[in-house]
Amino acid sequence: TYVLSAAVIGTAVVMAGGLVVLWWAPVGLALVGLVLWLTNHKRERSLLAGVLSVVAGAGAGVVTRFWSPAELSGASPAELAVLGVTTAYFVGTVLVVKTMIRERGALSYLIGSIGYHAVLLMTMVALVLAGWLAAPWLALGLLCLVRAIAEPRYAGRLKPLHIGLVEILLSSLVIVCLLA
Repeated sequence: TYVLSAAVIGTAVVMAGGLVVLWWAPVGLALVGLVLWLTNHKRERSLLAGVLSVVAGAGAGVVTRFWSPAELSGASPAELAVLGVTTAYFVGTVLVVKTMIRERGALSYLIGSIGYHAVLLMTMVALVLAGWLAAPWLALGLLCLVRAIAEPRYAGRLKPLHIGLVEILLSSLVIVCLLA
């Protein structure tokens, strides 16, 4: 099912962007290949597998905006900022979910997640001040930091469904930020 879906979507992207899109194929194949290797070695739930999956998914957004790697060199600072913080947001979700479920109670994950989100918020502040991001990104960054701090306090009481609903809400806010 996944291979068929990927083939259909991949074909549509190549039809829309032309064969030049295939210049991205080595990057995508490397990311997906690493995730498949980790999966084959029973490490599909590892932090690395989650981050690589997110980067591969975010890479799909890069490909649909910049049909070839050469076009990426002409991106504006604002475009790069949006691509960067969107990817960073989704990497942060991997950390929070790990802190809430698989690594619940692990102080290193908790500290890493809170620190990551604090740096993400500071980066968003700098990018808004530079004029490369719209102000709604600050609200998203602040909510993500609050989530990274507050949710783990309830880790034993929250079900995966509740954690997922929070992620859906925040991911919806990413769309609002992208539209801004």
